[in-house]
Parts: sequence; structure tokens; C-alpha cells
Amino acid sequence: MDKNAYDRIYLSSQTLIACIDDEKYDEANDELKLIELNIQSLDKDTLLSLNKSQIDFLKKLAEWLCDVDGKMEERKEKLIDMIAPLNNASAVNKRKQY
Repeated sequence: MDKNAYDRIYLSSQTLIACIDDEKYDEANDELKLIELNIQSLDKDTLLSLNKSQIDFLKKLAEWLCDVDGKMEERKEKLIDMIAPLNNASAVNKRKQY
């Protein structure tokens, strides 16, 4: 049982949000990998030891990471729209994943 897994997930999620807000996407990607590793370390005993607010937070985090409300997809489109005019060497294919 890893009693600190939840705390590491919570702290990493806060760091991830800050990285995205600051547009530090390489750091955000690294933090996302840490979250994934910590989520994988959650075992049955650890999950059963969490209280309701911790479980609710993990559910909200999962929804956010899955982009249930489409906010990250919308942000990606806005960034592509901002970058495309600056990239006059080649056309940006909006359907391509960056």
C-alpha cells in the first residue's frame, strides 16, 4: 500500500495545471508522465483508504485529463490558429496532430 500516491498525484496535477497555464508544454508532458506512474501505483488497499473528497478529486482529474468538456481541444485549435499565420514557410494542416 502506497499511502503517498494520492498526495503525489494531487501535487503533480497542480504542477501540470501551472505548466499548461504558463504554456510550458514540455514540462507539462513530463508532469503528466509522473501522474500516470503514480496512478498506476494505486492499489486496491490505497484506493479503499481514500476519503470521499479524495475520490471525487481523482474522478474530476480523470475527466479533465480526458478533456470531457473539450476545453483542451479548443485551446489546441486556438494555438494552431495563432501559429498558422506565422508559419509562412509551409501550410499548417489543422487535421494533423501536433
